[in-house]
Amino acid sequence: MTVQPPPPPAPDTSGQARRTTVVAVVAGLAAIGLIVVFALWPRLSADSDPQPGPTSDSSTAPASDPSTSAPAVPSQPALAPPHANADYSGVLATPDAPAQAPLLTIYQDYQCPWCKIFDQSFSDVIAEAVAAGRLRVEIRTMTFLDDSLGNDSSTRAAVAAACADFFNLYYPFYKAVYANQPEREGDGYSDELLRQTLPGQLGLSGDALTSFQQCYDTRATLEFVQGTYQSAVQSGVRGTPTYLLDSRALDLDPNDPDTLRSAIDQANS
Repeated sequence: MTVQPPPPPAPDTSGQARRTTVVAVVAGLAAIGLIVVFALWPRLSADSDPQPGPTSDSSTAPASDPSTSAPAVPSQPALAPPHANADYSGVLATPDAPAQAPLLTIYQDYQCPWCKIFDQSFSDVIAEAVAAGRLRVEIRTMTFLDDSLGNDSSTRAAVAAACADFFNLYYPFYKAVYANQPEREGDGYSDELLRQTLPGQLGLSGDALTSFQQCYDTRATLEFVQGTYQSAVQSGVRGTPTYLLDSRALDLDPNDPDTLRSAIDQANS
């Protein structure tokens, strides 16, 4: 069933609250010697966002008219993950991949069942291509299923994943969330899973785990997450999962991983 996502929420404009959050998180991360990349200065603009459509097996929603429903994308979120892309519309999940490799952009919502199916179906193909230096992966997150399902699990999962990027764990965390997606859509993710179980499984402990939890508990990356959703709507994305390869929308069959492998081969030819 197609669901119409609501306009994305406006970011918190409370300067005092934002400053308090940033200072607290930076102090925690600095205590364990991590470098936090702040979005406190303009970056060079990236290439214009594509105008993708849904994949043929998309289970989620067309976005509403971005010209009337989406507020302006914030140019400088209070705190951005260190591997955020140039216009803060997503996160580069494979920062060590060669810059000249084709870029696979994935638009997703953590509560989207088809997003999990696509992730599982194409996981090996993507991993092989990344390992061979033939692919980069960028994740652009939407959160409209929060309103459709009456919870905030998409947003909390996105905030947690962005916090994980400060520990070089963005992509592993992204995949761990999908591995733990509830069988029944709408059950959502518990705070215990997102702030304790998953980071612990990925190796965070002691001061590092405490710092991650501080980032999550204070929603330090929330403004960034809201911006990625706004950017996706304004880009004309009509459903998740939507996969692009070098800005071209892909028509993929999750029952046939070779549909993605062939596209990657062609992009590298």
